[in-house]
Amino acid sequence: MHINWFPGHMAKAHRMIREHLKLVDVVIELLDARIPLSSANPVIEEIVAGKPRIVVLNKADLADPRDTELWLKRIRAGGCPAIALETLTGAGAKALINLVETAAADRPLAPYPASKRAMELMAHCYCHLWKLPTTVLRFFNAYGPHGRPDMMPWQWTMDILKGNPLKLYNAGHIKRDWTYIDDIVRGFLAALPRLRAILATDVQAAFEGDPAASDCDEIIFSYPGLFAIMTYRIAHELHASRLPLIPRIMTEYAHSRTGIDIHPGASIDEYFFIDHGTGVVIGETTTIGKRAKIYQGVTLGALSTRGGQTLRGAKRHPTLQDEVTVYSGASILGGETVIGEGAVIASNVFVTQSVPARTRVSGKNPELQYKNHAPKEFKQEFPADWVI
Repeated sequence: MHINWFPGHMAKAHRMIREHLKLVDVVIELLDARIPLSSANPVIEEIVAGKPRIVVLNKADLADPRDTELWLKRIRAGGCPAIALETLTGAGAKALINLVETAAADRPLAPYPASKRAMELMAHCYCHLWKLPTTVLRFFNAYGPHGRPDMMPWQWTMDILKGNPLKLYNAGHIKRDWTYIDDIVRGFLAALPRLRAILATDVQAAFEGDPAASDCDEIIFSYPGLFAIMTYRIAHELHASRLPLIPRIMTEYAHSRTGIDIHPGASIDEYFFIDHGTGVVIGETTTIGKRAKIYQGVTLGALSTRGGQTLRGAKRHPTLQDEVTVYSGASILGGETVIGEGAVIASNVFVTQSVPARTRVSGKNPELQYKNHAPKEFKQEFPADWVI
């Protein structure tokens, strides 16, 4: 049968198939077992030329089994693998997986940039099969079990579908011995009630610490500081389970949205409040106690990173004990720097040594100049606490 014209939607479908065919390793042609010839696309062989093709006679349980067997023999005789699939029982699904595995075994692996969309689509399939968050799955899908963006082995795909254990590696090829992917997800889901309880204390801290807040709903839906803290707490849980890459992507996303940079490795206790927030930096090994409050532009950083990777795992960032307040623009640096309980660090100070508990630290008042008056020093009292 020769076709000279297609309706618009069919022409578009054919065009899209041709465009995306380079992402495909194996083509599965799905036909109705009751009407195989009528449900077939007459130009499919031309479109997918050069790609392995498997014909599936779907709804075989609704068709005459003798006719189905005859059709299978006819299709196979033409050199194309074929299988019958029953809709109600799912019979034939495992055999289909084996056929796909066989057909794709000798195919060259597509490079990551060319197969990115295919990997994303497969991630959605895994989401349904394993009941996993799509965001987490996209990492495994894109980087494979060896952490290499140029690999997407079919054997690994089939191992997932069959429920076999995986040995996963990160981009640095450091071995991660995870028996099953869903172990990390189950642990994360089990932690959600605890995370929710801690986040509730963060909301309460923001409400108690900011007289401009009308109610908790306003804080939850509009405060960038809470958004950054919420993202951090989820990322920190995943980071603690040694999931690579994803926690950092999450906190850097919050960083791009809010200007608040919190490393997922930082340890931050409950009732934490970041007011305003823009420019806040909290380093990987920072430790922050309960009821701490910091303002915009605060840096909790390292004294020096000249040691590079040799400093990995070392305590490089400061410790803030319970009920510490750090005002805007302050920099507190160094892994041995400890800010004692209840201390207050004023704006624009540079702290590299430990501060005793209940201490107020401030810089020397600058000399202020007035154009219409004789220059004189402007005397200021250091308040015990203040709100920006």
